[in-house]
Amino acid sequence: MRLREFTLAPAFQNGCSEMTDLQDPSLPIKNQRHELYAIQRAKGVDQGTAWKNTVPFGQAYNGSATSLRVSGHRAEKRPEVQARIRWHIAEARSCSGEAQETFERSEIIQLNLEVSEALQAAYERAVMANVPPQRLEQLRTVFASHLGRQGKLSDEGDEALPDDEATAQVAAMVNWMHNLGACTCQTR
Repeated sequence: MRLREFTLAPAFQNGCSEMTDLQDPSLPIKNQRHELYAIQRAKGVDQGTAWKNTVPFGQAYNGSATSLRVSGHRAEKRPEVQARIRWHIAEARSCSGEAQETFERSEIIQLNLEVSEALQAAYERAVMANVPPQRLEQLRTVFASHLGRQGKLSDEGDEALPDDEATAQVAAMVNWMHNLGACTCQTR
């Protein structure tokens, strides 16, 4: 009986037992559901919910919560998914160190003005898209409470808003909000 000769794979030749054919974790995984799962898990979502979030939009899921957890666990056992999760976590940590530690009062007011503009634009788009009245009222409530915080911020302290343009902008948004009138949706 003759024994066959074989050669060790390059990973095992140097005493390394890890697989070397894994793709670069900075590149998205080819299986889109696995990629979406890795992103969800890196954000701290549990396995079942993360796997449920990978179900394509419009497609119903008829399984149980247990089957979601099992499917998520199976996906997470894959080395490329594990590597991708670790990469997303490391990337989020490296980006979080770039945030400014302190802000000037004028910078905070400017950021609030940008949020106000975004909320106003979202409300106007929702009206044009025929969003149900109850949802419009929810968005209007968020916008109104934000404008209230903006007004409180501009009234606090000895400093005024950064410039007259910003003051006029806040006043215009408050007037626009008052012109919307009362809620017309039905009460339950």
